[in-house]
Amino acid sequence: MVEAGLVLMVTTMVSILLAGLILRVSLNRQALLDVPNSRSSHSLPVPRGGGLAIVLCLAAGLGYFSLVRSAPVYPALLLSTSIIAGVGFIDDVKNLPAGLRALIQLAAALTFILVSDTSINYLDFPGLGRLPLGGLGQIAAVIWLVALTNFYNFMDGIDGLAGGEGVLVGLATAGLFSLHGQRDLALVSLVIAGGSLGFLKYNFPPAKMFMGDAGSGTLGFVFGALALIAQARCNVSLWVFVLFLGTFLVDTTVTLIKRITAGEKWYQAHRSHYYQRLTRHWSSHLRVTRTMLVITGLLSISGLVYDTGRGGVQLMLLSLWLLFFIGCCYLIEKRVKG
Repeated sequence: MVEAGLVLMVTTMVSILLAGLILRVSLNRQALLDVPNSRSSHSLPVPRGGGLAIVLCLAAGLGYFSLVRSAPVYPALLLSTSIIAGVGFIDDVKNLPAGLRALIQLAAALTFILVSDTSINYLDFPGLGRLPLGGLGQIAAVIWLVALTNFYNFMDGIDGLAGGEGVLVGLATAGLFSLHGQRDLALVSLVIAGGSLGFLKYNFPPAKMFMGDAGSGTLGFVFGALALIAQARCNVSLWVFVLFLGTFLVDTTVTLIKRITAGEKWYQAHRSHYYQRLTRHWSSHLRVTRTMLVITGLLSISGLVYDTGRGGVQLMLLSLWLLFFIGCCYLIEKRVKG
């Protein structure tokens, strides 16, 4: 417990220092400025790239465990997240074509899967049983990792949301690995939470700096990878991480389906996510961020309960949250314009 608290505290402090340094350099050199456009949720230029503080904290943690542990998951995570962070940073500096970004993300996903020898072994259906994936598991794992990388990035559009999600999901993941006796992975998760918490000093509404693709893409990828590791090492269902990341997954999935069925270019930036519509409706980043983070906190608790529960409890949790999100989407569609 003392070790966990120390890791969280030190990582938070280091992240605050790194994010502050990035902010000063960006302002002094007028670099990495996010200039508002018709799709933005802010009105003044704001430095972006603050997520590099999270990336550097994570790299330090993974580098340490790569040196002191023989498990291949740590160098696999270090190498693959470095690729994701690198392409994200380049995209922050100079927008890359969507196709090129996708190819590099695929390469990062394949790198992690091949180096760590990890895949999705099965899909489980509460009350019904499991469906072994066999050779399809690696393909499913690649899709999972690339999807989460982009889903997290899509949700990084208002002050404090992506960073707050990093804190809560990082803490929930640390708790999950602790319950299964995976000390090192719990500490890695705490590094993610601490790095995100330190960044929030400058990103919580009203934001002084933004996360950028380097940070958001890395967070989405690493949570996806930790889900695969949790299944491989601890027999943890992917539904646990679906619950942890429920707000991001539901908003992005429903929005993408709507845009695709409407014949829109779903891969282009837009302002039609539910959280973006609520931000305009409420005229407040803070209110939307607080609301979604409260829901994420409840989802994180539900994910931990799901992991320790049996089929009936698991099915009830998934059903209740499905009904909740259907209700939320319905209300927003009916009452929120734009």
